[in-house]
Amino acid sequence: CRAVLQNDSAQKVSNWYRSKVKTTAQHGAASEILATCNEKNECIDIPTNDSTPAKDDTLNSASVETRTNPKQTLNTLKKRRYIIDFGFSTPEKTGPVHAPVFWTKAWAKLPDESIIETSSKSGRTKKEAERNAADDMVDLIGNL
Repeated sequence: CRAVLQNDSAQKVSNWYRSKVKTTAQHGAASEILATCNEKNECIDIPTNDSTPAKDDTLNSASVETRTNPKQTLNTLKKRRYIIDFGFSTPEKTGPVHAPVFWTKAWAKLPDESIIETSSKSGRTKKEAERNAADDMVDLIGNL
């Protein structure tokens, strides 16, 4: 597997990566492209959670929607040092035993040492509640 990044003026192509697991090879190729972009300060955009159509040449240029996980977006922001750390409050459980609703808040520590927190977000599972809170946090950080 290899990755190709193309913009209006240039095209970047990674080395070939081979692995028993396809996604490992894909991640290696993508990491190489991102590393070269970051070295040249060409790809410093803050990741968003918006669904954006991407072109896939194997599907006759048909539009394919992709959506990133908001927790992954927060991890990316942390790696790029837009935030120092982030996490989630202990989930609260409400509702009947057969249909619980979990409530949690996301928090993030900014480079100026201030901490921001989302309002409580709900979900049918702890994971869904954290995802909803993370989505809200990404929106909050995007509006700073």
